Amino acid sequence: MEITELQLTENLSNGTKLNKSITQLRALLRAIKEKELPTEIAGIINQDVEELNATSLKRDDLRKHINLKVKKILSMLKKELKVVPKKHYQHRWQGFGIYFGLEMGLLGLIIWLISDFSLSVVSIFLSTGLCIGQAVGLVVGTRKDKKALKEGRQLNFE
Repeated sequence: MEITELQLTENLSNGTKLNKSITQLRALLRAIKEKELPTEIAGIINQDVEELNATSLKRDDLRKHINLKVKKILSMLKKELKVVPKKHYQHRWQGFGIYFGLEMGLLGLIIWLISDFSLSVVSIFLSTGLCIGQAVGLVVGTRKDKKALKEGRQLNFE
């Protein structure tokens, strides 16, 4: 099934947030066209695009509506087809690494509270934990992204 073209006719100046949202949605739709989609998924995407084409919303409301549609489409593709955009896992695992680093900082704070160590122990645990956690998250996420690309589950969209 063919994906419907986005036909927003508003004359926009370059650099506006709305223009960026429209450009992002068009890039997503181009990336989706490169994939073989089941008819029901393509139908849902087409309904969303047709809804946007027929909308009378302006500026900020339209931008918010477009951003919601982009999130909905990406979420549906991930849930139903396990298809993700570029660097999806990298961003997700980096966040996990940062969380791990904050936990290390909390551990350093607990050690500082119950012992005679200086406050620098907290900063050492926090900075070391953040660096190591972020690096591990980056490596794991990059591997998962490469695996998704190899399996053909990655969109040409970032």
